[in-house]
Amino acid sequence: MKLKTPLCMKCEHYDCYYTKGTKRFNKAECGWCTKQRKDVKSRDSCNKFELKKRTFVPRCVVKNYISDILTELTELRLILEAEKSENEEV
Repeated sequence: MKLKTPLCMKCEHYDCYYTKGTKRFNKAECGWCTKQRKDVKSRDSCNKFELKKRTFVPRCVVKNYISDILTELTELRLILEAEKSENEEV
């Protein structure tokens, strides 16, 4: 039975490159390995492989973060609008 070799794309030390598309960023077939300190292809493998650790963030926590960020953005918009109206008066 042949053992599967782990792929770089599933390694903790692999950072994928992205290219800018028309409406979104697209994953490239290569990236940077922080252990080997060189460009590697996503389908390569090496002996320094460590499985990526997936962290689970509950949906309610994400909603709270987004709500806080939207509140801050609203406050910034109000500040900028106030400054703009002050500059127009002068």
